[in-house]
Amino acid sequence: DFAYFSFTLGMTFQVSDVAISSRKIRRIVLLHSLLSFGFNATIVAMSVNIIAGL
Repeated sequence: DFAYFSFTLGMTFQVSDVAISSRKIRRIVLLHSLLSFGFNATIVAMSVNIIAGL
């Protein structure tokens, strides 16, 4: 269940059908979302840089 939740959160930046009830879990979800956003933004930026350099 946690892997499904993590993959959904990392790819779509939203929860699908999992309830977040604990304050501690909300903080972990926020951190996971920020890390996922940074990773995805880095991948997009590197791709644009590589394509622009061709």
